[in-house]
Amino acid sequence: MPDFDFREVARGLHGYRWTFPCLIDGRPHANIGAYSLTPIGAALNLALDRYLTSLTSRTPRRVAFPIHWYGPQTRFAAPRVLLAGDAAGVDPLMGEGISLALEYGSFVADAVMHALRTGDYSGTAYERAVRGSYLGKKLRRLHLATRLFYGPAWRAWFAIPEHSRRIRALGLRWYNGVDDWDRRSGWDALAALLHGAV
Repeated sequence: MPDFDFREVARGLHGYRWTFPCLIDGRPHANIGAYSLTPIGAALNLALDRYLTSLTSRTPRRVAFPIHWYGPQTRFAAPRVLLAGDAAGVDPLMGEGISLALEYGSFVADAVMHALRTGDYSGTAYERAVRGSYLGKKLRRLHLATRLFYGPAWRAWFAIPEHSRRIRALGLRWYNGVDDWDRRSGWDALAALLHGAV
Protein backbone atom coordinates (compact mmCIF):
# COMPACT_ATOMS: atom_id res chain seq x y z
CA MET A 1 0.00 0.00 0.00
CA PRO A 2 1.46 3.44 -0.89
CA ASP A 3 2.28 5.68 2.05
CA PHE A 4 2.21 9.50 1.95
CA ASP A 5 3.92 11.20 4.88
CA PHE A 6 3.19 14.90 5.46
CA ARG A 7 4.94 15.23 8.83
CA GLU A 8 7.70 17.39 7.34
CA VAL A 9 5.17 20.19 6.65
CA ALA A 10 5.61 21.07 10.34
CA ARG A 11 9.31 21.66 9.59
CA GLY A 12 8.53 23.96 6.68
CA LEU A 13 8.56 21.47 3.81
CA HIS A 14 5.83 22.35 1.32
CA GLY A 15 5.36 18.76 0.28
CA TYR A 16 5.51 15.20 1.47
CA ARG A 17 7.52 11.97 1.52
CA TRP A 18 6.35 8.71 0.02
CA THR A 19 6.88 4.98 -0.10
CA PHE A 20 5.42 3.05 -3.05
CA PRO A 21 5.83 -0.73 -3.13
CA CYS A 22 6.92 -2.05 -6.51
CA LEU A 23 8.48 -5.06 -8.24
CA ILE A 24 11.84 -4.92 -9.99
CA ASP A 25 12.74 -8.08 -11.91
CA GLY A 26 9.99 -9.85 -9.97
CA ARG A 27 11.47 -8.94 -6.59
CA PRO A 28 9.75 -6.62 -4.07
CA HIS A 29 11.25 -3.16 -3.72
CA ALA A 30 10.10 0.24 -2.51
CA ASN A 31 10.22 3.53 -4.36
CA ILE A 32 10.96 6.09 -1.64
CA GLY A 33 11.12 9.80 -2.17
CA ALA A 34 10.29 13.35 -1.17
CA TYR A 35 8.46 16.13 -2.98
CA SER A 36 8.56 19.85 -2.36
CA LEU A 37 6.66 22.65 -4.04
CA THR A 38 9.52 25.03 -3.31
CA PRO A 39 13.08 24.55 -4.58
CA ILE A 40 14.82 23.79 -1.27
CA GLY A 41 17.39 21.17 -2.24
CA ALA A 42 19.24 20.88 1.09
CA ALA A 43 16.08 20.83 3.23
CA LEU A 44 14.42 18.32 0.91
CA ASN A 45 17.52 16.13 1.06
CA LEU A 46 17.48 16.25 4.88
CA ALA A 47 13.76 15.37 4.93
CA LEU A 48 14.50 12.37 2.73
CA ASP A 49 17.48 11.40 4.95
CA ARG A 50 15.25 11.38 8.04
CA TYR A 51 12.64 9.30 6.23
CA LEU A 52 15.16 6.77 4.91
CA THR A 53 16.73 6.39 8.35
CA SER A 54 13.32 5.43 9.74
CA LEU A 55 12.77 2.85 6.99
CA THR A 56 16.09 1.20 6.14
CA SER A 57 19.75 0.98 7.06
CA ARG A 58 20.74 0.71 3.39
CA THR A 59 21.97 3.60 1.26
CA PRO A 60 19.76 3.66 -1.82
CA ARG A 61 20.51 5.23 -5.18
CA ARG A 62 19.13 8.78 -5.44
CA VAL A 63 17.81 10.64 -8.43
CA ALA A 64 16.04 14.00 -8.71
CA PHE A 65 13.64 15.36 -11.30
CA PRO A 66 12.39 18.94 -11.61
CA ILE A 67 8.77 19.38 -12.63
CA HIS A 68 6.67 22.24 -13.96
CA TRP A 69 3.59 23.11 -11.90
CA TYR A 70 0.29 24.40 -13.17
CA GLY A 71 -0.63 27.92 -12.06
CA PRO A 72 -3.59 30.13 -12.97
CA GLN A 73 -1.37 32.28 -15.23
CA THR A 74 0.23 29.29 -16.95
CA ARG A 75 0.15 29.53 -20.74
CA PHE A 76 0.03 26.20 -22.55
CA ALA A 77 -0.67 27.23 -26.13
CA ALA A 78 0.89 29.49 -28.74
CA PRO A 79 0.63 29.60 -32.53
CA ARG A 80 1.32 26.03 -33.75
CA VAL A 81 2.28 24.91 -30.21
CA LEU A 82 0.07 22.96 -27.79
CA LEU A 83 1.58 21.92 -24.48
CA ALA A 84 0.24 18.92 -22.58
CA GLY A 85 1.19 16.83 -19.56
CA ASP A 86 4.23 18.00 -17.60
CA ALA A 87 4.96 20.71 -20.18
CA ALA A 88 1.53 22.29 -19.57
CA GLY A 89 1.76 21.90 -15.81
CA VAL A 90 1.31 19.18 -13.21
CA ASP A 91 -0.67 19.19 -9.99
CA PRO A 92 1.24 21.49 -7.60
CA LEU A 93 -0.25 19.89 -4.47
CA MET A 94 1.23 16.43 -5.01
CA GLY A 95 3.40 16.84 -8.11
CA GLU A 96 1.30 14.23 -9.94
CA GLY A 97 1.18 14.46 -13.70
CA ILE A 98 0.38 11.09 -15.29
CA SER A 99 -3.40 11.21 -14.96
CA LEU A 100 -3.42 14.88 -15.96
CA ALA A 101 -1.33 14.09 -19.06
CA LEU A 102 -4.01 11.65 -20.19
CA GLU A 103 -6.67 14.33 -19.65
CA TYR A 104 -4.66 16.98 -21.51
CA GLY A 105 -4.19 14.48 -24.35
CA SER A 106 -7.87 14.29 -25.19
CA PHE A 107 -8.02 18.10 -25.40
CA VAL A 108 -4.93 18.16 -27.63
CA ALA A 109 -6.54 15.65 -30.00
CA ASP A 110 -9.67 17.80 -30.25
CA ALA A 111 -7.58 20.94 -30.78
CA VAL A 112 -5.55 19.35 -33.58
CA MET A 113 -8.73 18.24 -35.32
CA HIS A 114 -10.15 21.75 -34.90
CA ALA A 115 -6.99 23.33 -36.35
CA LEU A 116 -6.97 21.00 -39.36
CA ARG A 117 -10.67 21.63 -39.97
CA THR A 118 -10.63 25.42 -39.58
CA GLY A 119 -7.05 26.45 -40.39
CA ASP A 120 -6.84 28.17 -36.98
CA TYR A 121 -3.42 27.22 -35.60
CA SER A 122 -3.35 29.92 -32.90
CA GLY A 123 -3.93 27.48 -30.01
CA THR A 124 -6.49 29.80 -28.42
CA ALA A 125 -9.32 27.28 -28.84
CA TYR A 126 -7.24 24.66 -26.99
CA GLU A 127 -6.38 26.97 -24.12
CA ARG A 128 -9.98 28.15 -23.84
CA ALA A 129 -11.27 24.56 -23.92
CA VAL A 130 -8.93 23.38 -21.15
CA ARG A 131 -9.52 26.41 -18.91
CA GLY A 132 -13.30 26.13 -19.29
CA SER A 133 -13.42 22.38 -18.70
CA TYR A 134 -13.55 20.12 -15.64
CA LEU A 135 -9.76 19.75 -16.06
CA GLY A 136 -9.20 23.50 -15.85
CA LYS A 137 -11.47 23.69 -12.81
CA LYS A 138 -9.64 20.80 -11.13
CA LEU A 139 -6.25 22.43 -11.81
CA ARG A 140 -7.47 25.71 -10.30
CA ARG A 141 -8.82 23.87 -7.25
CA LEU A 142 -5.51 22.03 -6.84
CA HIS A 143 -3.70 25.37 -7.01
CA LEU A 144 -5.97 26.69 -4.23
CA ALA A 145 -5.50 23.49 -2.18
CA THR A 146 -1.74 23.95 -2.49
CA ARG A 147 -1.98 27.44 -0.98
CA LEU A 148 -4.19 26.14 1.84
CA PHE A 149 -2.31 22.94 2.75
CA TYR A 150 1.19 24.43 2.42
CA GLY A 151 0.32 27.96 3.55
CA PRO A 152 0.41 29.61 6.98
CA ALA A 153 -2.87 27.95 8.12
CA TRP A 154 -1.71 24.44 7.17
CA ARG A 155 -2.44 23.02 10.64
CA ALA A 156 -6.16 23.81 10.32
CA TRP A 157 -6.40 22.43 6.78
CA PHE A 158 -4.69 19.16 7.72
CA ALA A 159 -6.82 18.88 10.89
CA ILE A 160 -10.10 18.87 8.95
CA PRO A 161 -9.54 15.59 7.04
CA GLU A 162 -7.62 14.13 9.97
CA HIS A 163 -10.71 14.46 12.20
CA SER A 164 -13.39 13.60 9.63
CA ARG A 165 -13.37 10.24 7.90
CA ARG A 166 -16.10 11.41 5.49
CA ILE A 167 -14.26 14.56 4.44
CA ARG A 168 -11.07 12.53 4.00
CA ALA A 169 -12.92 9.94 1.88
CA LEU A 170 -14.58 12.61 -0.25
CA GLY A 171 -11.27 14.44 -0.73
CA LEU A 172 -9.58 11.26 -1.91
CA ARG A 173 -12.46 10.46 -4.26
CA TRP A 174 -12.30 13.99 -5.67
CA TYR A 175 -8.51 13.90 -6.08
CA ASN A 176 -8.57 10.51 -7.80
CA GLY A 177 -11.66 11.24 -9.93
CA VAL A 178 -13.63 8.33 -8.46
CA ASP A 179 -17.25 8.37 -9.70
CA ASP A 180 -16.44 11.67 -11.49
CA TRP A 181 -16.19 13.55 -8.19
CA ASP A 182 -13.55 15.79 -9.75
CA ARG A 183 -16.23 17.00 -12.19
CA ARG A 184 -18.86 17.78 -9.55
CA SER A 185 -19.54 21.07 -7.80
CA GLY A 186 -18.72 22.07 -4.26
CA TRP A 187 -22.47 22.08 -3.57
CA ASP A 188 -22.62 18.39 -4.56
CA ALA A 189 -19.80 17.70 -2.10
CA LEU A 190 -21.53 19.61 0.69
CA ALA A 191 -24.82 17.77 0.05
CA ALA A 192 -23.03 14.41 0.10
CA LEU A 193 -21.34 15.24 3.40
CA LEU A 194 -24.57 16.49 5.01
CA HIS A 195 -26.55 13.42 3.89
CA GLY A 196 -23.83 10.88 4.67
CA ALA A 197 -23.53 9.86 1.02
CA VAL A 198 -19.76 9.39 1.24
